[in-house]
Amino acid sequence: LLGVPYGTTKGQASGKIPKKVLGETQTGDLIQARIARNNVQRIDELVEELGQQGPVIGRFRSANPYDTRVVELNNLITQTVPGLARGIFKEVGVLTDTDINRYMQTLSNAKLTKEQAKNATEQLMKTINYSIRTQLDTLDKAGKDVREFDELKESVKESGGITENSFIAPSGNTYKLPY
Repeated sequence: LLGVPYGTTKGQASGKIPKKVLGETQTGDLIQARIARNNVQRIDELVEELGQQGPVIGRFRSANPYDTRVVELNNLITQTVPGLARGIFKEVGVLTDTDINRYMQTLSNAKLTKEQAKNATEQLMKTINYSIRTQLDTLDKAGKDVREFDELKESVKESGGITENSFIAPSGNTYKLPY
């Protein structure tokens, strides 16, 4: 190209600046956010499958090591906490017992009534979707190439009857958030 300094790429000469590749930490945060989102959806499904639940029944069921649904639910809750903390709420460093308990309280579980479990899931999904959208938008505006996360971006985007205050669970149920 004439009149362009040596070492200038065609993209730079045309005024198009190529997007930068996401760093390992940024990619890791988005992957943890995606895993946390999927786990919260699976937790919602498991709570639905439990049938009767609530403070009393939930305590008895949680104490029974042979209730495979509750064991799976509790294991999934335990697995989800680090992803929520790091991928969604941006915690750094070692998670303390207080941190872990605080995040566990945001998740649906067998000790909640059906309505409480639904509300917990709806509130957490709103927070997760907002966090993912914010992360992707911020990285895009900072000149990072987030195209590999287009599918994730679309899944948390406002569309059709789904708004920022609602989401569709894998079961096909649309949950409207109270705010």
